Amino acid sequence: MSDVLLDGRRYEDYPIYSLGYSICSPLHWTKIASELFIISAGYSVPVTINSEIMLGGSSPVT
Repeated sequence: MSDVLLDGRRYEDYPIYSLGYSICSPLHWTKIASELFIISAGYSVPVTINSEIMLGGSSPVT
């Protein structure tokens, strides 16, 4: 899809999308997320890695 939208330009020069990954608390990657992260790592796609907390489980309740 990006090849069509970029019309011959390099994705590395014109990143048109990014990926987001969330870590399951407490700091655990699911198997699916780990595999997708490894597969997408070689394509120069910008990523965001989020750390999601569980209220009262891995963070204090205030």
